[in-house]
Amino acid sequence: MLAETQIEEWVNTFLAQPDYTDCVLIDLKLSATKKLEIFIDGDNGVSYDKLKRVSRYVESQLDETKLIGETYALDVSSPGTTRSLKFPRQYTKHIGRTLEIMTKADEKFEGELKSISANGISIFYTTERKEGKKKIKEDITKDILFDDIKSALVKISFK
Repeated sequence: MLAETQIEEWVNTFLAQPDYTDCVLIDLKLSATKKLEIFIDGDNGVSYDKLKRVSRYVESQLDETKLIGETYALDVSSPGTTRSLKFPRQYTKHIGRTLEIMTKADEKFEGELKSISANGISIFYTTERKEGKKKIKEDITKDILFDDIKSALVKISFK
């Protein structure tokens, strides 16, 4: 765990540079087999060039300090759609896209991200309910606090 903390410090120090203030460290994992995975996101996505520079910086630090030994595998990438949104700043670029939200109370919502506030998000979805023999569609706007979100995945649309 000490190695992960040191590597996290290196990455955050690198991301504090003026050209990287739009980037944020999402996750960092070091396996027992010395595979180091670093996930970085940006307010408007993150370029391959930025990921490459972070990778080279971390690699130089690891090679200089031998923190995890001489042999390791390093993978620096963006989180992709399989990873949950972790920070409020990640939601902004997804306004208008469909999110699948799981709350800490195990409620599941899928809807279009409409807006973001300091404390949470608003999603829009349509639901159906029966009234007698009729099916009635109802449009719902749901506000969800960031503190109540367990996971938030961006759904890919092939329309």
